[in-house]
Amino acid sequence: MKNSDIDKIYQEYHLKKQLYERFCSEVVNQMNELITSAAISPALPIHFRVKTWNSILQKIERKEYTIDSLSRIPDIAGIRIVLLFQRDMVKIVDIIEDTFKILHKENTVDRLGESEFGYGSIHFEVSAPDEWLKVPTLRPIGGIHGEIQVRTAAQHIWAAASHMLQYKKESDVPLPLRRTITRAAALLEIVDLEFERVLAEREEYTTDINTEDKDETLNTDTLKKSLKTFLSENNLSDDEPYSELLLELYYFNITKIGDLKSLINETWEKVLKKDTEYVKRKKAEFEETGKWEGTSEDRINKGVFFTHAGLIREALRLKFGEEKVNKYLRNKMKRK
Repeated sequence: MKNSDIDKIYQEYHLKKQLYERFCSEVVNQMNELITSAAISPALPIHFRVKTWNSILQKIERKEYTIDSLSRIPDIAGIRIVLLFQRDMVKIVDIIEDTFKILHKENTVDRLGESEFGYGSIHFEVSAPDEWLKVPTLRPIGGIHGEIQVRTAAQHIWAAASHMLQYKKESDVPLPLRRTITRAAALLEIVDLEFERVLAEREEYTTDINTEDKDETLNTDTLKKSLKTFLSENNLSDDEPYSELLLELYYFNITKIGDLKSLINETWEKVLKKDTEYVKRKKAEFEETGKWEGTSEDRINKGVFFTHAGLIREALRLKFGEEKVNKYLRNKMKRK
């Protein structure tokens, strides 16, 4: 490229850098909301970056680009979504395709030759949907586009390691290391496959749980299904701490589904009365402060305050005494 063309791109970069950052920030905000709504747990917080000018210049020289605009470079704005499980890839792909304008989509595995190491990720080149551009504060990002990468945690490990080692083709790897590096890539692929197997076997197991079997031992999955069966769905929260609650129940010798059901039956009238009292209290506090402290307007409108875990902890306090239960919980917090 001519120096005059590079100067033109340089000026454009500094004019639009903040718009690229704004674009990334809006994409991340929207994806966080959509991921939460879809009950997907990312392996890492969504990450974004805007390329530095030096990085752009190096790419132009390395790729021998002849361009007259930043829009010719698809990944100046980059967003990365790292997931725990392969099955969530399908959900994320659908969310991205339904939310953004898709300019290009690629599974990088498809570009790997026989002498190149897999395994890749799914890349989207996207721009803001028309609906966004109707909002005055978002209108300036209408001409901006960026790249969204979607990969699993195992794929992310491979990408980070191969980038650091600079081993992308078999010819890049010293002969004594080829067998080892190939084995490492295969093991990471197996990690994804085995996680999928764990999920499938867990689903089969939870389907077969019989909450009427009073002698069934409580574990994370039997506790979760029991609470969903015995308690109101209105009280359920998105982040119930089942493993923490299980430890608390075991401490008080509640180890079977039958023990849990007995605890609920013995205390439930008083527990629900306390839940109702908290709802009234929170409504009164909101009238005074205009804020929902420790709850949300949606939960109060449903007539509930306590989560499933909160209801069971109140039941423990009623059965074993508030002082004893609170002392155990305080000591547990100190041990963390």
